Amino acid sequence: MAGVRILGVVVLAGWIQLTSGTGTNVAENKPAWMSSVWELTQPASTAVDGVTLAHDYKYSAVTKPGELSAWWKVDLQTQVQSALVTLYFSTFYKSRRNGVQLYTSMTNSSDPKEGNLCHSVTGRANGTDIPDVLNVTCPGAWRYLTGYTETDNDGYGPMLDFVEVQVWTCASGYYESNCDQSCAARHCKSDSSCDVMGLCVGGCAAGYQGTDCTQACASGYYGSNCDRSCGHCKSDSNCDVIGGLFVGGCAAGYQGTDCTQACGPEYYGADCGQLCANRHCKMNSSCPDKIQGQCVGGCAAGYLGTDCTQACDPGRYGEVCSKYCGRRRCKTPSDTCDHVTGMCPDGCESGVMGTDCFQTCSSMMYGPNCASNCSSRHCKTPSSTCDRVTGKCPDGCEDGWTEIDCSRTCTSVVYGPNCASNCSSRHCKTPSSTCDRVTGQCPDGCEDGWTEIDCSGTCTSMMYGPNCASNCSSRHCKTPSSTCDRVTGQCPDECEDGWTEIDCSRTCTSTMYGPNCASNCSSRHCKTPSSTCDRVTGQCPDGCEDGWTETDCSRTCTSMMYGPNCASNCSSRHCKTSTSTCDRATGQCLGGCEDGWTEIDCSRTCTSVMYGPNCASSCSSRHCKTPSSTCDRVTGQCPDGCEDGWTETDCSRALANCPPGRYGPGCTQFCNSRNCETPSPVCDVTGSCTDGCRDGWKNVDCRIPCPSGKYGPNCSKSCDSRHCETARVACDHETGTCAAGCREGWIGTDCTQKCKPGTYGRDCSRCGHCDVTCNDGDGRCPGECLDGFTGDRCDVDVRVSPVTTGVIGGAGGIAVMLLLIGGLMICLLKAGRLKWIPTTTTDPQELRKTDTPHTGEMSTHAPTSDVKDQDYTELNDFTRENDKSPYDVIQNENNQI
Repeated sequence: MAGVRILGVVVLAGWIQLTSGTGTNVAENKPAWMSSVWELTQPASTAVDGVTLAHDYKYSAVTKPGELSAWWKVDLQTQVQSALVTLYFSTFYKSRRNGVQLYTSMTNSSDPKEGNLCHSVTGRANGTDIPDVLNVTCPGAWRYLTGYTETDNDGYGPMLDFVEVQVWTCASGYYESNCDQSCAARHCKSDSSCDVMGLCVGGCAAGYQGTDCTQACASGYYGSNCDRSCGHCKSDSNCDVIGGLFVGGCAAGYQGTDCTQACGPEYYGADCGQLCANRHCKMNSSCPDKIQGQCVGGCAAGYLGTDCTQACDPGRYGEVCSKYCGRRRCKTPSDTCDHVTGMCPDGCESGVMGTDCFQTCSSMMYGPNCASNCSSRHCKTPSSTCDRVTGKCPDGCEDGWTEIDCSRTCTSVVYGPNCASNCSSRHCKTPSSTCDRVTGQCPDGCEDGWTEIDCSGTCTSMMYGPNCASNCSSRHCKTPSSTCDRVTGQCPDECEDGWTEIDCSRTCTSTMYGPNCASNCSSRHCKTPSSTCDRVTGQCPDGCEDGWTETDCSRTCTSMMYGPNCASNCSSRHCKTSTSTCDRATGQCLGGCEDGWTEIDCSRTCTSVMYGPNCASSCSSRHCKTPSSTCDRVTGQCPDGCEDGWTETDCSRALANCPPGRYGPGCTQFCNSRNCETPSPVCDVTGSCTDGCRDGWKNVDCRIPCPSGKYGPNCSKSCDSRHCETARVACDHETGTCAAGCREGWIGTDCTQKCKPGTYGRDCSRCGHCDVTCNDGDGRCPGECLDGFTGDRCDVDVRVSPVTTGVIGGAGGIAVMLLLIGGLMICLLKAGRLKWIPTTTTDPQELRKTDTPHTGEMSTHAPTSDVKDQDYTELNDFTRENDKSPYDVIQNENNQI
């Protein structure tokens, strides 16, 4: 390296002299490695080449910068013992000194820190306080020396920078700086030698101590390194410093030649001659006191002494022999006794207890030997304390007990307080002369009407039955009551639904229901049959079978209803033939459904893709000019006509050529059999009526009558919209005639024409002489009658008296009337207001209705089927306004006649 200054090394005086003595640098020229090499000319071996004074930086061993750690290792190829390591640092970069660690080991490991840490170099980061040459003694036996660092002091990363590493040892048996001191002057162990510092590596021989093993043991110590204390001697003499032997023998608790061995676990005392098992300790002791054998916790009863081997003197016993035999309360007193227990052979006096009869009963015990517990007595008032001698119960005994301490039970035939009740006097369901001594309980209950545990009390008026356990208010009688028969609890007027028994106390079983549980669940007609049901209603949870109703599905549908729960009305079906009654289960339409409806009861409309009878035709199968998958659900009509060669409303039939006068499939139909508005003997193959159908007929060939409930042009009128005297949903499909006539206020064959103002009632009769229009129903005048008329309808003439009118006046009046009538009729015929009806064509019934003798009036009851609305109005106005005077004359004459 250019510009590198000459390496200078300061060597400490003293250790460098090893080179002139008998010391040896065992590291020189030995194999060395390091983690990395900065320059190839500076390998690891540079640090063990023996050069410590170099004129160039190239004599240093340096690792690469920028590493995480750095290490350098040398193999001494021999084992050394506590050798001296001298480390020469480079003086160029002192910052690489801080953090260097020295490790020694016996093996060459891949881990640089394997082995023992000998020394860590510490100081400032710039290394100025760390010497250039470092001397360290690495103790122990080792072969490999490793320098290691992971400290970055200058920003270049951890680096090692050594000039030389030396490991110094002396020849075997020598030490000191010049290796000129002999280890033989030391008192090392026979199998040990000293290191370069003169230390005995394996320790000192017996009787010596110190690092160089030249100091004799102090008084009271002996053995190798003087690490053992002299044993326990009987006298105060010291032991032998080498073997620790005592001439006068060992003190109590010890044994062995050096008196250091304590007595075994089972022995104690002088020469360990006492057996621990012979002591009488209070506790089970392991004999820890090896000198006196003292019992931990003291002596057992009957013994004294430190080791508890001395029995009590006669007449005394117990713990520490503190009790006197003569003070015991034995049944038979004595001044002598067992020195351990003091036991009284024949027991204690009354009121005392214990083995030695020395303990009085506690407040909770009494009787002989305090054997009875106060709490075990059966006193009326329990107590945990009592008289320690008698145990007397102050206020007597519980039921079933006797004696002063209530300790004896009643006999088997009596019971209760003081055993005063007799078992035979009870009202048990099963009589018995014996019973429970306390309660007198009847095991199987009382006779009906009796209660209490011993069946000695009668039921109250509100309770009844066995043990009076049933409450009259809890019965399920049809008429509730809070009182009842104390024995049976009978309900006078039967039970609520779902209950049974004489007292209505038992619910129906799961298979029965209803009043008195008389109905069987299996007899219902539920949609899902079940042998069990609600005990009150018998309700079918998911409804009834078709044709049945009620909560319990026990009643059939009426003739007008059908289906599940009879919810469907026969009249609401869309049958081809309408009827108000039907099959109660299915509601089946026997003649099939109207077009556009399906299902057995014709209750469901066709879907948008089907049409016609029973929805059997598909919209997609038609031959429409504009195809469609949906269509009218009734007719399936093609809105914009059929494809060529197809006909019918739904374009479902192919055209064919038929002979004149015939049409239809196979040309089997006759054109003159159609009901066209204009009949014709010729037609096309479809039989189509070009100007439509006569009233009451439909279809393209007008051969299908209107369906039930329909009539008139194109079947457009509904039968139920007529005002017939007797309402009917069906009628004549052509005219819709009301067979029983019209309701008041309506006229016409089909009773759909409302009476005109000025008329009223059945067949629209003319109103009377009222100043306003009469009621169109009954003809009553809501206002005032005209002068000369009276009555509810103003139809009674009061203007002419028959008494003052002479025969001449009458004849003249008749003549005038006839002339006026004749003139009136002529005028009406000429004006076209009156039409002559031949009598040969008049129905006798209609003739009867038009018969109006002597008046010359046009009857308001005459048939009006040929009178137009305009004619009807003008006729009414004409007769009421223009010819009022002749009308009055005619009425007067008619009244006189």
